[in-house]
Amino acid sequence: MSNFQFIGPACIRVLAVPIGQMERTVYQGYVDQLRKLKDVRLMDLTPNPGIFNPQAYPGGRIFYHFSSHNDDTDTLFLHDFEPFRKTFVVIGLLTYNNNLEEEELRDKLSALKKRYPSAISHFLFVFCDANSSYDSGVNGVFSLKADFSNLREALSHLSSRFLAEFSTYASAYEHVTLRSPGSISGDDIKRGESLIEKQRHRISDSFELSAEKIRKYKTRGRRLKIYANFYLLAGNLKQSLSNFCEAIFYLKAASDYLWLASALDGLSVCLFLLAFLNAGFQLPSFVSNILNKNRDSSLSPFVSPTTSPRSSLQLHSSISNSLEVSSAAQISPLPLSTVQQFIDKACLKAFVYYRKCEDSGKDFLPFLVYCEARLRHLCLFIRICGEHELNRSIIHNIVTNIPISNSSVSKPNFDSLQLTEASSEIFGARFNELSTSQRCNIYNQMILIYDTLGLHRKRSLLINALITLLISSDFSKNHNVSLVDSSFDMKVFDQQCRVYGIDVDRTPSIAGLPNALQKRALLNAFIFSKQLNSVNGMMKYGSVLLKYFYNLLSDLQQIQIYDDLRKLTVSSDVQPEYWDQNMLSNVCISTSEETSGALVQNEIYEANIIVKNPFAFPIGIRNIQLLTEGESVVETHINIKRKGIITTSNGTQIVVKRQSTASIPLFVIVHTYGTVNITGIKASVCGCKPQEFRALKEQTFNIDKEPSGLNRAEKRRSHAEAVIAESLRSKCKDISASASLNLISTLPITRYKTWKFNVIHEQPLLRLAETNFNNKWILLLEGECKQFEISLKNCSSIHINDMVSTFLDSTIEPLNELLANKNLPANETYEIEYYLIKKKPFKILNKPELVEVCGNSTFTLRMEIWGKRGVKEAKLILRYGCRTPKDINENASGNTDKNNAISKFTRSITIPVNVTVYPSVELVGCDTIPLSSHTEVTDENKGGDCWPFLKKACSSDLRISDFCLLALDFLNSWTEEIEICIQCLLEGSKNKSFQEESGLLTENLDNTFATKIHLGSKKTTRILVPIERMKFSEEYLDRRIPSLRNKQFIYDSKTPKEEQKFTRRAFWLRNELLQRIRACWKIPDDVENSIYAGRSGTIDLRSIRFSSKMANMIAVSNIDIKLELHDENGQKVIFDDVKLSEFYTVRTYLINRGSHEIQGMLRQIPVCKGSRLPLEKRILINGVLQQSIGMPLKANSSRTFDLGICFLEKGEYEWGAVFDEMHMIDDSGNLNLVEQHLQKEQLRMKVT
Repeated sequence: MSNFQFIGPACIRVLAVPIGQMERTVYQGYVDQLRKLKDVRLMDLTPNPGIFNPQAYPGGRIFYHFSSHNDDTDTLFLHDFEPFRKTFVVIGLLTYNNNLEEEELRDKLSALKKRYPSAISHFLFVFCDANSSYDSGVNGVFSLKADFSNLREALSHLSSRFLAEFSTYASAYEHVTLRSPGSISGDDIKRGESLIEKQRHRISDSFELSAEKIRKYKTRGRRLKIYANFYLLAGNLKQSLSNFCEAIFYLKAASDYLWLASALDGLSVCLFLLAFLNAGFQLPSFVSNILNKNRDSSLSPFVSPTTSPRSSLQLHSSISNSLEVSSAAQISPLPLSTVQQFIDKACLKAFVYYRKCEDSGKDFLPFLVYCEARLRHLCLFIRICGEHELNRSIIHNIVTNIPISNSSVSKPNFDSLQLTEASSEIFGARFNELSTSQRCNIYNQMILIYDTLGLHRKRSLLINALITLLISSDFSKNHNVSLVDSSFDMKVFDQQCRVYGIDVDRTPSIAGLPNALQKRALLNAFIFSKQLNSVNGMMKYGSVLLKYFYNLLSDLQQIQIYDDLRKLTVSSDVQPEYWDQNMLSNVCISTSEETSGALVQNEIYEANIIVKNPFAFPIGIRNIQLLTEGESVVETHINIKRKGIITTSNGTQIVVKRQSTASIPLFVIVHTYGTVNITGIKASVCGCKPQEFRALKEQTFNIDKEPSGLNRAEKRRSHAEAVIAESLRSKCKDISASASLNLISTLPITRYKTWKFNVIHEQPLLRLAETNFNNKWILLLEGECKQFEISLKNCSSIHINDMVSTFLDSTIEPLNELLANKNLPANETYEIEYYLIKKKPFKILNKPELVEVCGNSTFTLRMEIWGKRGVKEAKLILRYGCRTPKDINENASGNTDKNNAISKFTRSITIPVNVTVYPSVELVGCDTIPLSSHTEVTDENKGGDCWPFLKKACSSDLRISDFCLLALDFLNSWTEEIEICIQCLLEGSKNKSFQEESGLLTENLDNTFATKIHLGSKKTTRILVPIERMKFSEEYLDRRIPSLRNKQFIYDSKTPKEEQKFTRRAFWLRNELLQRIRACWKIPDDVENSIYAGRSGTIDLRSIRFSSKMANMIAVSNIDIKLELHDENGQKVIFDDVKLSEFYTVRTYLINRGSHEIQGMLRQIPVCKGSRLPLEKRILINGVLQQSIGMPLKANSSRTFDLGICFLEKGEYEWGAVFDEMHMIDDSGNLNLVEQHLQKEQLRMKVT
């Protein structure tokens, strides 16, 4: 927010500086985030004992102006007059890194204070990334999250500390003599006795005011005024209004007009912010009298013909009490129209008193103060004119600094007299007293005002004056961010060019014929951008000059602009477009008589393109490519053997001499067939980015001999083109601007040349050569993969670059019939889609080698076939052709153009394969077995490899209760003994194709469970596989079951919601399980008299289905209950070490792993074994067995509950717990039982 915003005097200036090495884009991003926070509410701040305690006016707000540069030096002499110009807070910005330490932060904060000693408060903001959560303990250092969610909280803490330090700073002014800026700046100009001083003498004589009295009034009025500014900055509008009103009284009495004007200016801002807060106020009568006076006939507030001087002088003794009474009363907010009147009157009266101080000795008016005050009021006045009166929208837009749009100002409601008066005063004789940066800021603000009002001519004059000032100040050598904005050259010059009819924002366009005025404006823009080192500005304006104004530029100017642009393309990544779009004249291709002018696909032809160079410098052309319509492709090469009038350099670069025409020889190869329409060329010229060039059709411009087939309107347009072309050749000497504007409106649509050629094509042809299996028949066991080869021959000379394979088998049709059932559950639909899409019967192993097949060559397809259950026959279908990428894109887009039908032609070949698949090993059942912490893993455990694996896993960070056993039942359906091997990962594989791959795992075997067994023919066996229980959120398990066909989701309204929820839960748990486990079979090599020995394959585990019990057992519950027994010393007690008549504590852990908070009842359930005595006679319980958990338990948190017990009788006991999860169904406190959660492991105790 700048000083020209109306609430600028109420904004605390904050300087944000980077700490350490930081990229400018990162730093600017941080500053932009800070600028999004406009204000802080006082009610959110911490109270302090200072004079700026936020509790004194909790409804107030502190407004901030975040700046990236410090301009305190230029306005240092005004800080005691208008304190809002001072930079009060300095914030150092730095990015968090892992090496950042507390001591380093203290050093950086100390260095920041030394660097900016004049600021009141110094802070550091540490910006963390998404992967770090840093919280500094250094006072004055705030850590910000990556999403800036705690930025407002940090700013609130900063504000609380700043107000405390600001109170100390403001207290020092109690004993400071406040002087006017003229005496502070050391201005010793003798201005003589001014009119104000004479008036003071007259007042003193009339009312017997002594010099000492005037001095006291002036001292008190100035102190009240400066504290009013302080209260305004601190957000205490009530106290600020009181101080401003009281200061106005004393300053008016002492005829201290400079400070009085500043007080009236601050009063207007205070009233505006009170209206923003919708707070009521009441101005004292003497302030209203001052504001309502049309003429300031008397310089004293005591003029009253009916009151004696003595009695009127006593008014000041009760003014403070009257203000306190009015502020304490409950006052309704005034209408905004009344507030607007008060603000206007206060501002205008301030301007009156400011003008009286222009020649008043050391109390003279600093011109910067007057200019900014006028501009602040003018900006407010313009916004009000846009909507006829002050309203909430205007107030909100001003406070939040939303720019005003050009169309929002209603010109009939705008009083141009105020603008004229303000402009004449601002740009008067004293304007040159300001510094260059201050004048630039005023110019920029006035330019924005004129642009808002649509006064483009006045705005253009100011832009010219601003450019003259900037160039004369030699800013390019002393670059200052506050002097010239980084986007100034673009923003101002683009608008300036529009005044001259040049639109450079989008596609550059010129209104009318190019003229000298437009050329001069663009040259100034180019020179200014060059001095500013603006790459974008030089590229933009230089390109427009060379594109449209080369006929008006001298040869030296053309060369100079070209050299500058060429240097930019070498030193930066910016590449302009070439400036002559009509460089191409003609394209010629030499054809033979045998083809009757047609071209043959993939044959080489000689061609020539005619290009022209209208510039005063030579041009270099690279990467020439012929362009065609549609998807036709013509390969282009430079024929460097023929040179003629052209010269070559740097390999294939073609250099065309200045202001000449050249013929460039080419070799072209047409890769497409059918009809090819060449539309132009694509090339890179003079280092510019590659672009397209087309040739204009030739037209006859003789009005007497008109071209045939043209109507009268087309004849007039042709004549207009001839006149304009002639005027361009003569550099616009014989045509006026008005004539060019009339002629340009009759220009026709540009017509370009097209060169049409017919292309003859060929296509390849494949034949089956050989297969390496007998009678095209393959015998497989289920799950077995077998490789074979198919040899094919390309009988034509055309290569194949497009080959698509399709696999069909006898199971596809039945599966598709099942998919047609709309009532099929989503999980079953997924399984069918999986076997259709993921488990295809064939796989081409050498597919990357078949991207291109040469003509008249033989190639081999290395195939792999999978023994899929139910397959009896299969087919491999190959579709092939010779096509370009553009042909393929056209086919994918569905274009059915008749002219391109040949390019879409492909052939196909079908290779049948007869298959017989026998059953091998089947998964006939599965179940899960729970494991608890009481399960002992010892060397004596037997029953497979799972127990040693669990013992090894439990030696690390895992517990045995983190696992469960997956029981898999296998049946050997083959006639021989088979070895079964199972491998299982602790976590699901990240490989997306894990389920589709075959074979055993070879990586990360240390964390992999593996077991092998031998299973006889027609026998079954159960294998126990340890599975680490799965931890997923309810949101993850409740996700929709995907569709491999990308089928649209259909809402299932028939199946109960609970059943749907279980289906989704079981699906994702099963999917995770299949990402962990893999099973294979193998016929041992030592089987005697077996022709199948050594064969192997995979076992399909997708027949695993989860029951509700299995799903609950394999998944970790989101709500868990754990029980522990502790003795009086807090030590954990094992189950068989419990003593009689000793006090113990049952500690219950309630864990919420879910994503939402829970509430309900926790019930303890003790069980006594082998005794008929009631519970209370066997266990002494200190507490209750059923209790509410109290406050809801938040997500990802836990809570403990202790219950004291003492056993009175020996025996075995079990202690359990149940949590009844409940939801509140209404505000009356009624609870609804949602679900009961039982602990997984009961606490078992043996009392001895």
